[in-house]
Amino acid sequence: DSEISNKDLALYSLQGGLIGAGLLALVYVGYSYLGAYYGHIVLPSMNGAEMFSKIAVQIVHEYGVIVIVTAVLMACFSTISALAAVLAEYLHYDIFNKKLSYIPCLILTLATTTIVANFGLTNILTYSAPFINIGYPIIITIMLCNLAYSLFDIKPIKLPVSIASIIIIAAHIYQYL
Repeated sequence: DSEISNKDLALYSLQGGLIGAGLLALVYVGYSYLGAYYGHIVLPSMNGAEMFSKIAVQIVHEYGVIVIVTAVLMACFSTISALAAVLAEYLHYDIFNKKLSYIPCLILTLATTTIVANFGLTNILTYSAPFINIGYPIIITIMLCNLAYSLFDIKPIKLPVSIASIIIIAAHIYQYL
């Protein structure tokens, strides 16, 4: 029998997550290096994409930028493909209760994404930052509770999520006082 137990699945997920976190940490170390050594060529008024573009041209020149643009484009395509598929499936099954088929849900998702993408990176980050800064810690707490349940059969989720929510929201309210 080749079925994987929930505990083994959780351990594999944890291992994969740790590998991903390590790789992401390396990326951020690289960004820190770029900021430390090439920060003088960018302006504070530039957004992240403009800064990244200017530094990339400085380091790899015009011909190397083609490789970087291709890599970033592929990363963006793979991300939007996965997220659009998941959101369209969520809309199809959970929001519209299969009354609207998957393809129209996918078209709705991609159309909405296209409209939002045209607002520009600075505006998107400005308006989404509060939701991300509050939502991510809560989602991470839920994920850790689910992992603890899978690995150690620890069942409480309401109390840790409530405490995390209160702390995060209080920190944001305190920030604006």
